[in-house]
Amino acid sequence: MVANLYFAAMRVLLLGNSNDSGEWFDEGPKRHELVQSLLAEASGEPVEVIPKTIRPNEGLERVIEGWIERYQPDVVYLTMAAYWFCYLSVPLRVKRLLRRFGPSVANAGARLAESPRWAYNPLFRATRGALQRSIGGDSPFTTTEVVDRMTAVITTVMRHEGIALAIQGADGRTNYAHSRRGEQRNERRRQAVHRAMRELCASRHVSYQNSVTPVWASDQTLRKNRVGDGLHANARWHAHSAELIFETIAAALESAGRPLRGPVSGGVPQN
Repeated sequence: MVANLYFAAMRVLLLGNSNDSGEWFDEGPKRHELVQSLLAEASGEPVEVIPKTIRPNEGLERVIEGWIERYQPDVVYLTMAAYWFCYLSVPLRVKRLLRRFGPSVANAGARLAESPRWAYNPLFRATRGALQRSIGGDSPFTTTEVVDRMTAVITTVMRHEGIALAIQGADGRTNYAHSRRGEQRNERRRQAVHRAMRELCASRHVSYQNSVTPVWASDQTLRKNRVGDGLHANARWHAHSAELIFETIAAALESAGRPLRGPVSGGVPQN
């Protein structure tokens, strides 16, 4: 059983993505730091936010089990990413098509994509887009894999009494498609995952939030504020995302019968 430290020092395990772990900008705080400040102000208590990057790999629930045992969180915030099943990776497609020689070629391509020197290069990005339109790409995970592994994660967290679980569904903050047909394909995938997760969370009384329409079509702050690779976020994006995370965690605490003591006096700074 996890000790309830809410009135002493609330500890939040934030299960995010590479925006939380990577050093993509240096002109402001990351979203987990801003969430920590917002929660501390609203609760009047010390707060520690522990960010971790996740991907829906097989066995993810065992990794998270270890983090729970280590950090003893009061809140687990889980953000799902449409990238997992909507982004079309050219290296993954090459790996599948070339078979024997695919892994070495694919790994080289992945290293280039992760290097700011190349990922921030407009020519590299244009070439990547042209390849995605011509030979296509494979998504890192299928929708079934994502649903199954998130189900395993939720089941694992719920075994720990006293944890407030807050789920942010895959709301589609980036448009990964290069055509109208691609947008429709990605939205079908997103909706399939959304329906499955909404039903699961409702049946288990887990706090779940998501957008009916993809956020890239409605929230320009989340859509546009990126660094040079076009995928990762800048300081303004982090500030806006922090406010959304705060609201999701506050709703989960309210649902768990542990509401925050008062409202935040002001939002996080918009750079």
